[in-house]
Parts: sequence; C-alpha cells; structure tokens
Amino acid sequence: MNWRRFLAVALPVLALLAGLVAALAIHFGRPALDRWTASPEFQDMLSREVSKSMKVDGQFGPLKVTGMEADTPSYTSEGWPGEAIGSLNAEGIHGVFNPWAILRRVWQVDLITIERGTFALRMPDDSLKRPVTKGRKPWYAIFMPTRFYCPEIVCPSAQVEFPFQGKTGRLRDLNLKARMIGRDFEYFADAGRFDFPLFPEMNVEELNMFITREQVDIRTARLSGIGGDPGRVNISGRLGMREDKSIRAKVEVIDFPFGRALPAEWFERLDGRLTGKLAWETDASGLKTASDGIVKLRDVEVRGWSWLENLALMHDNPDLKILKVPQARCSFAFDGSSFHIRKLDATVGDLLSFSGDVDYDSQDHQTRANLTLDSFDLKSWLPVDFKPRIHAQGHGDVFWKGSWKDPLQSTAVGKLFIPACTYRFRPAFLNSLKRYGVEFPEDIELDGFNVHFSQAGPRFDVSHLGVTSRRGLSLEGYGHWVANQSWEMNVDLQGLDAGMWRPKGGKGRVQGSVSLKGQWISGKAKLGDGRGTANLRVENARMTDFGFQKSLARFLKTDEVRDLQFRDFELGGEGDVRSLQIKQVRMFAPGKMGLEGGIQTGADGSLSGTVWLGLPAKWLEWLPEAQTTVFPRKKEGLCWAKVRISGTTAKMEQDLTGQIMRALRRHPLSLIGLGFRAASWWLGDALGTYDDGK
Repeated sequence: MNWRRFLAVALPVLALLAGLVAALAIHFGRPALDRWTASPEFQDMLSREVSKSMKVDGQFGPLKVTGMEADTPSYTSEGWPGEAIGSLNAEGIHGVFNPWAILRRVWQVDLITIERGTFALRMPDDSLKRPVTKGRKPWYAIFMPTRFYCPEIVCPSAQVEFPFQGKTGRLRDLNLKARMIGRDFEYFADAGRFDFPLFPEMNVEELNMFITREQVDIRTARLSGIGGDPGRVNISGRLGMREDKSIRAKVEVIDFPFGRALPAEWFERLDGRLTGKLAWETDASGLKTASDGIVKLRDVEVRGWSWLENLALMHDNPDLKILKVPQARCSFAFDGSSFHIRKLDATVGDLLSFSGDVDYDSQDHQTRANLTLDSFDLKSWLPVDFKPRIHAQGHGDVFWKGSWKDPLQSTAVGKLFIPACTYRFRPAFLNSLKRYGVEFPEDIELDGFNVHFSQAGPRFDVSHLGVTSRRGLSLEGYGHWVANQSWEMNVDLQGLDAGMWRPKGGKGRVQGSVSLKGQWISGKAKLGDGRGTANLRVENARMTDFGFQKSLARFLKTDEVRDLQFRDFELGGEGDVRSLQIKQVRMFAPGKMGLEGGIQTGADGSLSGTVWLGLPAKWLEWLPEAQTTVFPRKKEGLCWAKVRISGTTAKMEQDLTGQIMRALRRHPLSLIGLGFRAASWWLGDALGTYDDGK
C-alpha cells in the first residue's frame, strides 16, 4: 500500500470528520461548552493562540460567551522582539466566532468590534527575533487551527503610533476599519487626527493603507486643516519594513503651513503657506532622504532671526526685524544633508523683489544665498533718519553665507545700482551751513548711484560708493559701520557747482567747481556723535559783490576787488555737529588778494582764529608806512597783514581796523584824509549817490 497517498487522502477526511464532530458537540453539548469557554484554561488558550498568530505576548480579560459571540473588557499585549507590532491594546471587545473555520484549521472571528484600541508599530529587525524552539507536538495538533483570521475589525476610536526617520508619528481618534487579506491587513479610516513630525496636526478625511510583512502601502491619505485652516495634503506611497526600509511617496499640498517641514535650524524662524507637488524618497536604510518638487509660497514670514534683528539695530531700522513675503515660487531638492532652492522668485513687501538660489548644508549648518535683486526701495533699508529724505529704486546682486542663528558667523558681498535718486538733506545740516552764511538747496537729484559692499558679522563695509548727476556731479566713497559700536565714512566729491551756494544776505555770488574730500568717524552707535575732517577746493573760483568786497572797494577806492578770480581756493578743517575748526584757509587771487590762516567756531557760535590778508601795494598807498607796520609781510606779489578773528558767526569781529587806526594816529594828515573819505561814504549812502550795484 502506498502510505503517502493514503495519508494525503485520509488526513483531510479525518480533519473534516473532526470538524463535524466539533460542530455537533457545540450544538448538542452546550452546557459543557459554556463551562469550558468560561474557564481560565480556555481564556489562556485563546490568548495564546490569537497572540501567537499576531506575534505578540498578549492576554484577554475575562470572557463572556453567549452562543457564538464573546465579549471581553480588554486585551493587552507586547510585540515580540524584532517584529513589526510593538504593542496592541484594546478595550470593550466584542467578537462573533465562526466554528466552521476550524475545519480549515483557522481560528476565525467573523467580526470584531473594539470600543477603543491603541496600536504601536515599529521597524522590524530580524536580528532581534526570538529563536524558534520546536517541541514535540501532541497527536491532535494536526487537527488544531494554525492561524487567526478576521474578515472585519471595527474600532471607532483607534490610536496608532508608527516610526518615521527616528521620530514618532501618530494617528488619533480614528474611525478605523480593517480587514485581513491572507495574513495581512488593509485599513480604512474616514475621520481622526494626524500628528506627524513634519506636519502640523491635521484632520484625517480618508485613509487607506495595506500593511504586509514587507511594506506599508499608503494607497490614499487625504488630510485637511483643523478649525477652518485651508491647508490640505494628499499622500500616496510605500514604506519598506524589512531589509528594504526605503520610502517612496508623492505628496500634493495646498495652502500647507510648511514651517515644521523645514530643517530644525529654520523652524520657528520661517513659516508660510505652500502649494505644490513633492516627491519624497529614501535609500534602502530609510535614513538618507531625497526630496524634490515645484512649489508656490504665500504669506511667508521670516522672524526671530538674530541676523535681521542685528541688521535692524545696525541700520536703526525696525522695519527689518521681520521680512514678509506675500508671494514666491521655486523648485527645491533635498538630498538628506543639503537643502537646495532653485529658481526662487519672490517679493518681500515694500523692501524688494528678488530671484536666485539658496543652499543649506546640515553638516556645517551654513546657508548660502546667491540672489539677484530685481528691484528694491532704498529708503526701506536705510536708517530711520535717512528714510524721509531719499526716494530711489534700484537693483543688484547679493551673495550671503552664514548661520541663521548667529550673525557673527555670517558674511555677505554685493553690488547695488540705482539709476535715479533724489536726496533731501537734513534740516540740521542745512541750518549748520546757514550759520556760515551758506544757503544750500534742500534736495539734490542724482542720475546714477552704485555701491559695492560686504558684511562680516556685525561689521558692514562699503568698499565703493559712486554717484553721478546730470550736472557733472560725481561722488566716490567708502566706509564701514559696526552694529551698536562705530561708524566711518570717506567721500570724494567732484564737480559740485559752487553757484548752488547762496551766502547769507547780500547779492554776492560764488562761481567754480567744488571738490571735497572728507572723513567722518564716530566711536559710538549714532552717526551724529562723530567727528569729521574735510578738505575743500574750488577750481576756477570767482567771487563777486560780496559785502566785504564792496566795503573794501569803497575803502581802497578801487572796483577791482569787487570781482576776484582765484588761482587757489582751498579750505581744510575738522569738526562735529557742534563746532568747526578751519585749520587751513588758502584763497589767492593773483595781484588782487590773498587769505591764509585758520578759524574755529564753538558750540555757542563763537569765532576765534588768525588769518593773513594780502593786498597789492598800490592799494595801500593811502596808508603811511603800510608795508612796515600793518602789512609787513611780502609774499607772492602782495603785502600781508596778520588779522585776529573773534566774535560770533552772526557778528564777526577783527582787529585789522584797530591796527590801521593805530598806524594813522601817528600820521594826523592821513587820518584827516580818512575822515573825509568816511564822510563821503556817509553822504553817498544818505543821498543815494553810491551805486551799490556796480
């Protein structure tokens, strides 16, 4: 007899007979069955068999069996080492048992309802699994069920925890349904909350997952914002669970608040809304991430960033503390260690619109931004004192590198160009000029303005400042300032029309082209607390009909002095907003006049100093011994007198008149002649015969 063929036929028949016997026993032996199902032995046996089929160590609470239905208050379990199930705990369990499935050697419960369940998943690890110990099976083992099966499980309040790249995600309060397909589960949910490491908490609208030993297949996940938030997310993909732990996901986001999805260094400093389609992938280890996509952003806000706060402090400009970006778009890629933004196109409120690329390296925590400033409003970036006095739009390029956390670790270089600019001078500056008898225009229009700058930590350097205007004006400069510490500015001004100046009172005019080289240094945070030096030169200088020229013309009886053309016209000095010291004066009109020396003004408007006044000898013939007393110095064809200056800027005093009077007292006849000259001046003024307009 062929025993193998006999057993192959006989064993299934025996199993079928055993099932029939069991079914008859259930039907006709009800009291005995009830006693057995209520016994601790049955509870332990059911706990053991069900737990073994799910690869957990678990225990049912007391069972209450009514017919083919059973109720138990709880089931608690802990997953076997290395298995995908970390734990499964349930409360309020009701099950409908199918005894006929025993014929197929299956523990089958046609329906399980669970009032509340908590399910924890973990990454499987075969190296941690228990070694399989195979003992001697009893003779009836061939008739006993070998696995558990339930076609439908319902839990209106399920909690699921799952690992994601070293963090924990949670599904809470799910209205969950599950069904077994073979030994695997497919899950459905249409309500609940999604708490994910890279997302804000969101509502679950639809969830369909199929979990096998090898992977989690997310067929559909539709999420929406909480409390009317417009954010929506649609996800599909797979998560490997064994040797291949890779992730493949496609994500569609609509008005999604993206702050939490950014690297940790950017979190809490950058947020906004994002719409786009993303791809998320990892390698087989599940650790090295790659992601890319094309997105649109709106209502982006950069805040709490110390670099911005220090920039605002450096510029004395609170508008720079928070950057608001109403709209932007870009493509991006993330390779696990570096975050790359490409084709970024954004508008930052009234500050600027820009485009370019941004890279972030999680290894050195450095951000690199290479941006083209398509347009910017200059006054928005300037200190508060400058804002109301400038109107200019410009463009340029900026490269920035550094740490988001510490501005002392950041650097920047850039070039800016402003094709047109109107600058209005500070009233205090104009008033200070008026103190010296100068009327200056309130504003100036410039044709071009370019700046080369760099920034290293709290220090900001302007290596080149260039300005041009239609009137031939040009300005070049450089300087730096250190946040909350110091300022330095250096300027070289060429081509300023001296005719723009108007002396205080009178009809005098100055002509010529002004050049000015100056430096302003402040050892304090405020620019106005500094002190400056300057050298001023006027090419082709000409002075006509100033009050002092008219007085000299009447006194010297020559009109030549009313029109002075200077070969040299230079001033050099230093000062601050309160006082000015003109250390060097050099004004020389060949054959007519010269002036050299220095003058100092005080904070109270006081004047002091010494100058040398040079006049030709022919104009001094009326003064006896002029070249030996009052004008003893001979230089450059002129006779020079030493004059001491005093008084105030409103009323200057000098001792030249006193020197002349002392010389005249030694020559009474000349003094009488001077008296007749003074009388003629008085009569000319009184009768209106003196022509002041010559």
